[in-house]
Amino acid sequence: MEDDEDSLVFPDIETTFDKYKHLLDDLPLFKYYKHLDEDLRSYNNACAEFPQKSDAHIHLTDICKKLVRNLHNISQNDSYNNIDKNKRCKYLKYWLYDYILTYNTPNNDWILNEKWQNELEKRGDIDCEFESCYKNKDFHIMDIIVDFYEYYNRNDDKEHVEKQNARRGFIQFFKENYKIYKSMENMCLNQNGPEKLCKKFRECDEKCRSFLSTIEPKVKKYLEVEAKSYNVLEQFKQTFGVLIEKASSNIGSSIGVSAGSMAGISFISLILYKFTPFGSFVRPFIINKIGNFKYLEGENDMLAHSHQMMELNSNKRRYNFAYHSVTNS
Repeated sequence: MEDDEDSLVFPDIETTFDKYKHLLDDLPLFKYYKHLDEDLRSYNNACAEFPQKSDAHIHLTDICKKLVRNLHNISQNDSYNNIDKNKRCKYLKYWLYDYILTYNTPNNDWILNEKWQNELEKRGDIDCEFESCYKNKDFHIMDIIVDFYEYYNRNDDKEHVEKQNARRGFIQFFKENYKIYKSMENMCLNQNGPEKLCKKFRECDEKCRSFLSTIEPKVKKYLEVEAKSYNVLEQFKQTFGVLIEKASSNIGSSIGVSAGSMAGISFISLILYKFTPFGSFVRPFIINKIGNFKYLEGENDMLAHSHQMMELNSNKRRYNFAYHSVTNS
């Protein structure tokens, strides 16, 4: 095990793996990511030259050491026998460039490239080149899409419930990256996109894209509801802003202002939780605590219905407010 000073510590930065692991933890890509990112037990001197060759944060040497370890392991380690070498290479690139993209270390990429090439020259049993084009989030999105498609549609002994849970998580991921995917689709299917990116896009073949088209209606519906919910939220924020201002001027009491503010904050928090992407993000964590997880598919209809009811009520309901002056005894 490495000393504490050798561990990778960037507490304020989140990798794409960290961002999506609660949704995509069942994917082979994410399972092997964890394997590639395991703590080191050796390779202390593998990247001794790293700090001397750059002004990088010293903790980045940990990435370099893990890279050397992983290149060695994927070329011969028995733990990788259940995936082919092309997949091993893809997973390794995803892992490495997830760190490179997250920590934005362009001045140090050449050192990792050099280390990668040197390690490959020592081994003739793996064909896996360092590709700088992977410094593009779109490549990672397509890797996740293809990995999920292959996982979900393969014939194996995985439980049906497990795959359905993975599908729900993927729909949430696809919703968040839908516009990026459609932009790539438009460019590459019309032959006007970057060559390497479109090559990556076409790894999702016609069957894969057909599968995604079955998910798109759910995603579009959810995005539409989100957009409308934002408008409703803005209307409520404006309304409560006016009410609190009036309460402040009429009541003239810190208690009245505080009560009005708390009511406004509570109501806005409820709207945020129930009808916005913020709520979509936090709901799984909260509901997991009580053991009753609600996923995206079941919430689409609820959200649409709730939005319609909110619009109906806000259009038809009459609000009467009475203000009472406070007399000092």
